[in-house]
Amino acid sequence: TPATAEAEAEAETPITIEVIDAVVKKEAGIISGIGDKVHVEYVIALKRGSQLKTLGKRYSELHDFHDLLLEHGLVDKLKAPPFPEKQTFRDSWYKFDATDTSSDFVRNRQTSLNVYLQRLFDEFPLLYHEPCAIAFFGIEKFEFQAAQEVSAAAAKRDERDRLRHESGHQHDLDTTTAAPAMNADGLYEV
Repeated sequence: TPATAEAEAEAETPITIEVIDAVVKKEAGIISGIGDKVHVEYVIALKRGSQLKTLGKRYSELHDFHDLLLEHGLVDKLKAPPFPEKQTFRDSWYKFDATDTSSDFVRNRQTSLNVYLQRLFDEFPLLYHEPCAIAFFGIEKFEFQAAQEVSAAAAKRDERDRLRHESGHQHDLDTTTAAPAMNADGLYEV
């Protein structure tokens, strides 16, 4: 069944996600050194088995991703964790240190984003298989390997079933008792 296939796929392809760092990125202005823009990107690590993918995302990109998930009904609004608020002042977090990666503002935002992403994917474990998540996090190779593993497992299962059938052990495959057949008189034979 499709639900069983999805469960098997997820069981065979666990992915973990973590916001591991924050880095300052600088975009050059029109003239070198004049009008430069500085922003913080949060480094996200996605791991599947021995595969590791790291990428940087701005707070605003993650917020847009959250909005996309809600707008397209990819997550249940009632079950989805709230996205961390964009706060200028709170608990001595001051906007003026927003690009200082050692500031409380950036460290607390990093922690909040990490908690958000982990809760999101804990609540919606199949979200990793959604095309928008695959594209956003750039995990196409993870999904390709997952598909190969699921195909290999299905082929192995089919081969095992075929060998059992050929060896006369059909009963090993039966998981339910067949319904009694009705004879020509309308009676069931047991």
